[in-house]
Amino acid sequence: MDWENLPYAEKKRLRSAMTVLAPVVFAPVVLIVAVLLYIQVFQAVNFRRRAEENRTQTIIRLAPRGLVYDRTGKIIADNRPCVKAFYYPFEAQESRHTEGMYDLFPDMGSTLVAAVRSKRVSALCDEMTREQLFRVVALRHRIPEISVATEYRRRYPDGVLFAHVLGYVSAITAQEFRTLKNRNYHVQDYSGKTGVERVYEQYLRGTNGAVVTEIDAKGVAQRVIRDVEPVPGHEVHTTLDTRLQYAARSMLASSGYRGGVVGVDPRNGAVRVLVSYPDFDPNGFVATVVQGGGRTPGGVSSKPEFNRAIMGAYAPGSIVKPVFLLAGLQEERIAPGRRVECLGGMQVGNRFFHCWHRAGHGMLSAVDALRESCDVLFYQLGLSLGPDGLERWIRMFGAGDRTGIDLPFEVPGSCHGRRWKQARVKIPWFDGDTANLSIGQGYLSMSVIQMAVMTAALANRGTLWRPFVVDRVVDRHGEVVLRNSGERIGFIKAEDRHWQVVEQAMVEVIERGTGMAARVPGIVLAGKTGTSQNPHGPDHALFICYGPIIPGEVPELALAVMVEHGLRGGGIAARISNGVFRTLVDETYQADRVPPKDLAGGVYGD
Repeated sequence: MDWENLPYAEKKRLRSAMTVLAPVVFAPVVLIVAVLLYIQVFQAVNFRRRAEENRTQTIIRLAPRGLVYDRTGKIIADNRPCVKAFYYPFEAQESRHTEGMYDLFPDMGSTLVAAVRSKRVSALCDEMTREQLFRVVALRHRIPEISVATEYRRRYPDGVLFAHVLGYVSAITAQEFRTLKNRNYHVQDYSGKTGVERVYEQYLRGTNGAVVTEIDAKGVAQRVIRDVEPVPGHEVHTTLDTRLQYAARSMLASSGYRGGVVGVDPRNGAVRVLVSYPDFDPNGFVATVVQGGGRTPGGVSSKPEFNRAIMGAYAPGSIVKPVFLLAGLQEERIAPGRRVECLGGMQVGNRFFHCWHRAGHGMLSAVDALRESCDVLFYQLGLSLGPDGLERWIRMFGAGDRTGIDLPFEVPGSCHGRRWKQARVKIPWFDGDTANLSIGQGYLSMSVIQMAVMTAALANRGTLWRPFVVDRVVDRHGEVVLRNSGERIGFIKAEDRHWQVVEQAMVEVIERGTGMAARVPGIVLAGKTGTSQNPHGPDHALFICYGPIIPGEVPELALAVMVEHGLRGGGIAARISNGVFRTLVDETYQADRVPPKDLAGGVYGD
């Protein structure tokens, strides 16, 4: 066709036709180019991976978790060897050998049959028994298609001792796998569920290894093309003291009561002791051949997995009286030498508020009142400070806020004052509420870890430390990748002479007051007894203590003890404190040999 000689009308008609047909012709071309670009560029990695998966089969080898140490270097969490059996079809001999395997390993029967039929590398069992291992080794020449490999499972050498602070690991659930698969977790992986194991999972978890085999078009394994060794996780060094932990746990368990004990170093906030009882054996959650459910004989009703040290909140009772005495001294609402008469109670509004000692204490100074835990003086002091003053001072010591300890599921407790009640409960604040708050009852609750942090602040005279369990994390090359040091989260400013009065009174609590059961010969301790009112049953016993007190030095340990239904703090709770501090200063002392009947001894005060 001679385009130049065509009439104008014909050219116009052809141009119109080409305009209409061009999209029809070029659209498929553009679409094909776009699809090729998508496949070859944007999905190249995905298709390459899928192609590799079609060509290979991967058996994951779980990495050993990092070791965990106490403050002295003693291992408190390690790994035990776990032998697994694998079927390698490319090692198979004549059919008679394969048939003979069913007789040799009847307990692996169904798994073995499936492996032989699939002709793929398969794990025959998650953990071989000793008898199975000996049988495989002895008959290796007859069954070359079965091989063994060693992996590692988490082990807690001390069993229940560190259950609530270390936590435990177990196999990830289907729901967890959907969340974790993008972080290189495998469906067979284990992960930390509670405690240090959960919080420091990214450091404790190692890098899994793998056995990669080449398979043909029918899925039959041909050869091993890569065997990658797993890399262990990092080492975690804690601040925990095994001897003190054992003493606290032994005495609390011997008492027969539920409760919690927390010990903190007032010099930096390092946690030396963290016990909750009832407890559980974390090994029971890891064992692939289950030997019990990991629970104590108390069963579900005793809630052994509930960490009473950081997850429970209790009215602190009289253990807050040192805080309010310091507040009264600092704000000049009371003088150390001022004497108050206790007649067994006092009238507040239209209600008579009793002292715990109904017969009355007689004439008392501020130091005497703290030593005997007289409620009347603190009713008067609380009314003088007012609800806002009480709330402000107890909040300065950490009430109502989480401490920030490096453990999961910590509760903040509660510290509700006048404004909260008016806004939430819609009724006014009464003087009776102030009287209740002044002795640690009413709208106030604290966890045991909060009580320990408060005690540490009394011991070091004003510094509120964030408690921490892990001191440092060290990689396999010996390099420190994480270090926790003391973090100051608050400071209570008060004159040194007022701190001295409060400490003198707390020393007298133990020397000749309601806490004499906690007295340890040869060292000076300061403490305070308390009773947490419980509307659902017998009251809870509370005791705080710090020491040893050496002039010019910050005490080494601040301790908080809570015994559910233990009644008065001067009994069981004070006895447990006695055992912990005896262990601290006497390496020969054995707290587990204290008869249970002796735990109930001592002076019973509020």
